[in-house]
Amino acid sequence: MNWPDARAVDPDRLDLLSEAPAPGEYDELPAIGSNVKQYAAWSRELQSHVYQNCPLTLLHCRPLQEWSREGEREGDFRGRLTHQAREQRDLEVDKIRALYTKQFETMQDRIRRVEDRRDRNAAQFRQQKLQTAFSFGATVLGAMMGRKVASANNIGRAVATANRAQRSATRKGEIARAEQELQVQQERFAELEKAFQEALRNVEQQFHAEELPIESEDIAPRKSDISIREMGLIWTPWRITPAGIAEPLF
Repeated sequence: MNWPDARAVDPDRLDLLSEAPAPGEYDELPAIGSNVKQYAAWSRELQSHVYQNCPLTLLHCRPLQEWSREGEREGDFRGRLTHQAREQRDLEVDKIRALYTKQFETMQDRIRRVEDRRDRNAAQFRQQKLQTAFSFGATVLGAMMGRKVASANNIGRAVATANRAQRSATRKGEIARAEQELQVQQERFAELEKAFQEALRNVEQQFHAEELPIESEDIAPRKSDISIREMGLIWTPWRITPAGIAEPLF
């Protein structure tokens, strides 16, 4: 038997007859065809041929770890993947949201702390600036009312006023630094938001049914999976043309 040149047919499409229709005649049966033991040998040869040369070709979607059914077309396979792709996409989106939610909360907490520090320093700066103005006014007013400029009270007020002015300058510097840090944190927050949106787009594209990569893979059978249920011999119908040429009728 030359099994590599054999072709497979659907047994349900075979119309087998028990006798050749008239005026058909049977060709002479080869002697090997009447040897019962030879059929067992042919079965073993066929099993070996199928094992070595007849893999099952299926479509494989690696991202979803899904295989096509035997004979399923790619369009039908992609249609079947749509529902599963949506479920997998939703799961991945939930994971991304959970991951970025923690980062967003941490970033927002940092921004709130910087804003609070800036606002406290701004309030204290305004208060110290007002107190400095009052102290300076009181010192000038005391001198204008005839008190000695170099009196102990005036000197004390001047020193206190100078200290308040220095603290005000310090607060102003703290406000400026807080504003700079706030800008940095806000820029980082914007970058995090951009990364979050990009991650969502990647997931959407990755699990879009039309974009999912599909590969064709050959699945080799195991010998234990191959079963030759019946080995038999049939005649196929041919005819001889007037020119003496044999033509198949199947």
